[in-house]
Amino acid sequence: MKVLVHTVGLKSEGGVKLLNEIKQNCPDGVYLFFISSRTGRINLINYIVSIYHIFKVEKEYDKVLYFSSIPPLFRHKSKTVYFFQNVLLINTGIWRSILKLNFSLFAKILFLKISKKYTDEYYVQGLSIKNNLKSFLKIKSAKIKSVPFYSSLPQIKKTKNKNHFIYISSPNKHKNNELIIEALKILENYGVSIVFKIFFSVLSDSEQRYLEKLKSQSSNLKVRFYINTKRAKVLENLVNSYALVYPSFGESLGLPLYEAHFYKVPVIASSNEYVRNTLNPVEVFDPSSPLSLARAICRFLDIKNELSPILERKKSIKCREDFFNELCS
Repeated sequence: MKVLVHTVGLKSEGGVKLLNEIKQNCPDGVYLFFISSRTGRINLINYIVSIYHIFKVEKEYDKVLYFSSIPPLFRHKSKTVYFFQNVLLINTGIWRSILKLNFSLFAKILFLKISKKYTDEYYVQGLSIKNNLKSFLKIKSAKIKSVPFYSSLPQIKKTKNKNHFIYISSPNKHKNNELIIEALKILENYGVSIVFKIFFSVLSDSEQRYLEKLKSQSSNLKVRFYINTKRAKVLENLVNSYALVYPSFGESLGLPLYEAHFYKVPVIASSNEYVRNTLNPVEVFDPSSPLSLARAICRFLDIKNELSPILERKKSIKCREDFFNELCS
């Protein structure tokens, strides 16, 4: 089997990890040829050049695999597969992207819609994204295959000095980083002070500005940001944390969830469906509510305070007595 792999424009950390896993663990009898750009960025010239190279050599290959941010926009002679990962596209939709005046996002959503004419199969990493993509493109379920796979992980020694929670994230809005900061502010107000480590891979100037904004919002909290840290160091911090907190609004899989499961690190995660496709967290919370996350952390730490449910703090609710005591105080 000879496969032509289109990777122009692939820059997400999770996508790059999976691509490296494919490169390093290709089985005998499977031959991969990669078409990419030197810069790693997608632009019109890079895309046109990459498509030219595909048309030039594709007759020598059994399949064309698009492992990039842009799906197939032309009909190829070989069987064409698109590995789809960007859940933000189907969660946003065309009209919302127009209302947000996000024309780059609009173009990507439009390309995804067009791609169903030129794609023989879609590969995804879970049941929820499969169902969402099926509804979004209005295609048959048989055309979408769920083929989750993960990057290999090294053995890491645990220490007894656990003193932090961790979020392996990126400086993107859908990662919901602000929720952690707001939840920590609530915890501080109730006397709960915890150390939180957030790991980012910063690529662009806009992402750097977003990071500076987060630092400003958390200046009075015990939040530590780590930028472009080597993967071994990130995994070491994961293994030696109290728990992975994962508030992201949407993921194709969520590689840190798998990494936490592999190292037997507890997971406190949002109640979104993609989480349950990967694992069952020890605590869940509403990803739109900082209070919900603050309560989930207190439950995990077995802390009883005013964030705890009323009936855990009181044997009964004496509505009238409490009301009049407050009124007359």
